[in-house]
Amino acid sequence: MARCLLIEAHEIETWLPGCVPAATRKWLGVSGWMAHVHMFCDESGKIQNSDFISFCAFLGNNDQWQKFLQGWRALRLALEVPPIHVSAILHPTEKNGWLQVKDRWGVDYANKCEQMFDDFASVIEETRVVCAGAVLDALSFRNMSLPLLKAELKEEDPHYFAFEVTVLTSLEKVLWTDAEGVLGIMVDDDEEKAIQCYRLLRLLKSHNVKAKERIGGICFASDALYPGIQAADMLAHEARRLMTGSQAEPSKRFLRMTCNLQHQPMLFNAVTLQKIEDHLEKGEPGSWRVPNLKN
Repeated sequence: MARCLLIEAHEIETWLPGCVPAATRKWLGVSGWMAHVHMFCDESGKIQNSDFISFCAFLGNNDQWQKFLQGWRALRLALEVPPIHVSAILHPTEKNGWLQVKDRWGVDYANKCEQMFDDFASVIEETRVVCAGAVLDALSFRNMSLPLLKAELKEEDPHYFAFEVTVLTSLEKVLWTDAEGVLGIMVDDDEEKAIQCYRLLRLLKSHNVKAKERIGGICFASDALYPGIQAADMLAHEARRLMTGSQAEPSKRFLRMTCNLQHQPMLFNAVTLQKIEDHLEKGEPGSWRVPNLKN
């Protein structure tokens, strides 16, 4: 088995490559023997026509995900609710199961949903799974003249851009201490998006050595069965609200899901995209080090 350590929202001490810090109280329950770091992803925004795209993920090791699953399932049982899917909750129907919840909660449905989202965000916070993601102004990306930036991409596609940023950022959040350690990606099995994600991963691995070496594979699964995908869906929607301006400042919910903004999706609006292009034109290093959301 490969030993990997997921970077948590703590100040990281310096150590030699291939070594893990000595066990201390700060690190108890964080590291462990495992074959994979598991990454659950979801996206907010339609592939063909969205002006804004939010592709987000949570990463964790086996111990973290086990604790997460216990907390998530216990909360669902206590609330007697179907799997968490933000779009279904906002548009309840008999088919998705949320109309029955709306009838049960009555006039307090909207307020109870907000409290429920906060409660699930607390599960994410308590289990210390780490998020990554990209929130992109896709309309600006398509319309702006960004020849140098787009030349660095395998494909001039805003979805590819968001996917590449999220996956490569996730790889950097893991301290690989064994040549056999890999990242396993799981994405919602949505017909529109699943084939696209597989194609984007193939493109990424074709030109990025670290992605080729460290990404063990990609799986597609029902979000109803995998709470990690449900959590990623929550984060993608919350991050998209910040990008579109429907929410002025990060909510307490967003802070809980992002380790108090220490790990969070990256924001790519028109201003940020132009700054990246300007850096590339000047040949300056660090052009991909862009601001995080509301940072």
